[in-house]
Amino acid sequence: MEESDGNLYGDGVNVATHLQTLAAPGGICISGSVHDHVKNDGQFEFAGEQRFKNIPDPVNVYQVLAPGVETGYQSFWAELKRRSVVRVGAAYGVVAWLILQVAATILPSFDAPQWIMRGLFFTFVVGFPVALFLAWIYELTPLGLMRNDEAARQPDLKKLSGRRLDGVIIGLLAVAVIYLVFDNYDLLQRGPETLPRQSIAVLAFENLSPDIDNEYFADGIADELLNVLASIPELRVASRTSSFSFKGKDVDVATIAETLQVDNVLEGSVRAHANQIRVTVTLVRNGTVLWTNTYDRGMDDILDVQSEIAYSVVSAIAPVLSPESETRVARRPTNNVEAYDYYLRGLDYLNRPAEESTLSIAASMFDRAINLDARFASAWAARCETRLSQYEFSAGDEDFFNDAQSDCRRAWTLDKDLWDVYVALGRLYRISGLYENAIDELEKAVAQQPNAVEAYLELGNTLSELNRIEEAKSMFAKAIAVDTGNWQVHRAYGHFFYDNEQYDEAIEQYSSVAEFAPDSGIGFDNLGNTYWAMGDFENAAKAFEKSLKIAPSRWAYSSLGSMQYYLGDYASSVENQLLSIDLAPEDHVAWGRLAEAYRFIPGAEDKALPAYARAIELVRRDLLVNPDHWDNIGQLAIYHAFSGRREEAVAQTQRMLEIAPSDPSAHYYDALIKWHHGDEEATYQAIQSSLALGMSPVFIDTDPTLAPLRKEMRFQTLLSSYED
Repeated sequence: MEESDGNLYGDGVNVATHLQTLAAPGGICISGSVHDHVKNDGQFEFAGEQRFKNIPDPVNVYQVLAPGVETGYQSFWAELKRRSVVRVGAAYGVVAWLILQVAATILPSFDAPQWIMRGLFFTFVVGFPVALFLAWIYELTPLGLMRNDEAARQPDLKKLSGRRLDGVIIGLLAVAVIYLVFDNYDLLQRGPETLPRQSIAVLAFENLSPDIDNEYFADGIADELLNVLASIPELRVASRTSSFSFKGKDVDVATIAETLQVDNVLEGSVRAHANQIRVTVTLVRNGTVLWTNTYDRGMDDILDVQSEIAYSVVSAIAPVLSPESETRVARRPTNNVEAYDYYLRGLDYLNRPAEESTLSIAASMFDRAINLDARFASAWAARCETRLSQYEFSAGDEDFFNDAQSDCRRAWTLDKDLWDVYVALGRLYRISGLYENAIDELEKAVAQQPNAVEAYLELGNTLSELNRIEEAKSMFAKAIAVDTGNWQVHRAYGHFFYDNEQYDEAIEQYSSVAEFAPDSGIGFDNLGNTYWAMGDFENAAKAFEKSLKIAPSRWAYSSLGSMQYYLGDYASSVENQLLSIDLAPEDHVAWGRLAEAYRFIPGAEDKALPAYARAIELVRRDLLVNPDHWDNIGQLAIYHAFSGRREEAVAQTQRMLEIAPSDPSAHYYDALIKWHHGDEEATYQAIQSSLALGMSPVFIDTDPTLAPLRKEMRFQTLLSSYED
């Protein structure tokens, strides 16, 4: 110490000042150096090791034990440190964390049930306060376990114990840091934004049940597993359409993975007999089996089996999940097994090619599921999808639309985490012409499920109808990136190119449809329409014939009939439009095309008016759902014009052009109506507008209604000026 002007300075004064703040009121604390000089002259208690500001070395602190002198600390925190409670708590936390991390990695490899992990976590939580309590009372020393008060009387022993515990904590922290760096090495090197998600395809499970009618059950389990995995943002899951296309085909897993562009493939089988089920699943990556298991359970345990399979698969390919994803894996759609069985039966019919009978049966199955569990949100959502399909298949039955709206809303109120509900709502709003509402719902679906290819397709369709072409193209491109092997994606993208008269690109996409869906004629139907728009009637006719040979459909019959109308084969056109009407009696387009063909058949002209009347009735019903659907408004204008209702035709034409002033087909419809009303100059103006906006000259040149204009030089000059 140093003295200056009657004041003392130095380390001794500094230490004494800190000791004064540590001492309890009425108590005395001394340093280790003082204790060494007076330890034989009184009783003292070691109070721990302290570090003081501006003092380089730690200072041992002792309390004086004497009558009238208080003991204890002002700071409870200081007492916790003295008794090593803080050290024990830190060591306990690090050890518990390390054990949980190792368990999360190892347990799935042994197919351990989820309750083991939960039990470990619960044990550590309960054990934490117990460990702190024991640390308050006892001290672990080189001589063994001692009471804290006894250890405090041996300062050297206490000091050695503390330093050893500090070493243990430092070692554990080093292990934890090494584990974190190793576990996240790839992420640290590349950045999270470039880290690829694991991809997987869930194949249709093989039905090994004695009863072949249990096919729906095997498909349903695979379908639900696919939906669970698809709800996890950390995974990219091939669509059901793509994965299930290999059902019943002798294709090796490696080829399937390459075709679907996925890293992992999940395949399995189901055998159900009486009240027992056996589910066998195998997860394969690059030809190597990552994991396989067989579950022998009672039928009542099927929901548990699905959850266990999903958890095991996810743990094998994406062991680190967000809390939200963990919740989705563990979620059960319903607790009613009978309701779940009807739900699976309904999905089986809903996923079949759309027919009136299959959709009706699907709806009845979902009805039964909902009657058994009125809070079964997935059943409500599936029935919403069924009603929307029935609405579109029926060519506009308003009752189906209203039922779909009600079911979608009910599903949403029950479970706002079902992304497919948002997709259904978006589709419903798009059909209704509420495009901004549709975009809002579909963006919610994408935010919740980045793998939702259906959401991207609906967004593409919606943006396309709003004429936001580049944004729509971006959505279709995203859908292709998410699910390259899905024929529905290629078909939607093909429609986009067709509507924008990019026919070569459309043919490329429709050819992919024919490749990925060889059992459906829809790809050839789309190819036929595209060749027809290009003026290649020969290839168009071949494509339509291929479509009808594979699977007769109303669209193929109607399209082939329309092409025959433009080629002047009116009798064949009538025949094919009637075949289309047999399959879809409430499709106003087929009725309108039938009326057009009747107009040019001698002796059958009187049949045109009843056909137009039926078309008017049906298109008016469609406009109740979407009053601003410009194409339906234009068709209505044409039906009125050729039914002799000039005023109604003019009014609807004006409304159509107000809604779609830049669409070439709208001006083409206007030209047909103007010509029928005898206004030649206005007809030429409408034709020029249509051509300038991109209408194919082939349609105008071959349209039977405009045939009288073909002999005029002005007409031929106008068409030739827009030919490629």
